[in-house]
Amino acid sequence: MPVDALREALVNVLVHRDYRSSANIQVHIYGDRVKIISPGCLPAGMKEADIGLKSIPRNLLLFSMFYRMDLVEQIGSGIR
Repeated sequence: MPVDALREALVNVLVHRDYRSSANIQVHIYGDRVKIISPGCLPAGMKEADIGLKSIPRNLLLFSMFYRMDLVEQIGSGIR
């Protein structure tokens, strides 16, 4: 897996995580893939069809910090 894609996936799981849930983020590493599981459901106002087209970060403070560190490009620019 390219390092940039892994970094983006990990940043996304932190910025979009539902912090009201006490469940853990899970990262499973296999020989041919990495599987990242984020607990919770989609944010209010977002549908499954919006994934990749619309972004609603749950934690704007984290998003802002990652943006200033150049780890986030812009809202909604993820994988389509």
